[in-house]
Amino acid sequence: MSDEPQSGQPLRLASRLDVVAAEELHAQVLKRVSDDDPLSIDARDVELVDTPAIQVLLAAAAHQLDRGARFLVINPSTAFAEAMTLLGLSSKFEEWSETNG
Repeated sequence: MSDEPQSGQPLRLASRLDVVAAEELHAQVLKRVSDDDPLSIDARDVELVDTPAIQVLLAAAAHQLDRGARFLVINPSTAFAEAMTLLGLSSKFEEWSETNG
């Protein structure tokens, strides 16, 4: 993940999103949810993603929805998409897709 994401820029995920990385992801997301911009997550580098990281993203997406803001996942890697499907979250993944207007 990037060290200091700029407002409006996508938050680029690390290649390995395990339990330890989920804590950092949570901190990065908290920095972003105060912005008025949509929260965009760039998942191109994800090679492994565990449930705690997905839980952070689910919470962030729900928070964005509650405030009337968008939550987007752009450039999802195959591993990211497969993890969402494996966890039964295909519909959420589609909602988060950059192709959904």
